[in-house]
Amino acid sequence: MPACECGRRWQVSLLAIRERELKLYTQNCRAIGTQAALLAGFAYGGCCLGSYLFPEESSDSMRAAYLVAMTWAMGLNVYCLFSSTLCTMLGPGLALRGPDGSMEQAVEGLAIEYRFTFVVYVIGLLMFFAGAPPLRLLASGEPQSPAANIAACARQRRAEKPRPTWRATAQAQRSSSS
Repeated sequence: MPACECGRRWQVSLLAIRERELKLYTQNCRAIGTQAALLAGFAYGGCCLGSYLFPEESSDSMRAAYLVAMTWAMGLNVYCLFSSTLCTMLGPGLALRGPDGSMEQAVEGLAIEYRFTFVVYVIGLLMFFAGAPPLRLLASGEPQSPAANIAACARQRRAEKPRPTWRATAQAQRSSSS
């Protein structure tokens, strides 16, 4: 009997280690999913505002390079969001409700999916930052940091096309009706 007790204790301790690994991979997948959702939203905004941010005299190839980079960034980050959501929902369920040995299968599957999702996330992040240089080069001809690129292009575009405010529109309507 003592040998059997020792074997059970060993299995329980091994199962506890696997449970901690399951929690680790689940938390990591949630973190990647959150960051991927944020980057996918930024990339979508970049795609929507791409035509607004570029000056009229910019080349079609630079516009295309920017839009391709933003589209790839958005697509890769949406994939990461989808993959990490499935992993965090289905992995623990398999571990808890599956047949014998399912904890091992769930942890190994999560580990593989986490690594692949992380690689795709990094590629999506790099594609997001790859879209910034064409934007800045078109604005000033000098490459800078991505944050400075976006801020400078927005300032330049805003200076070129001032938008009427609500008050200015209301005043113009009053003066035209008088």
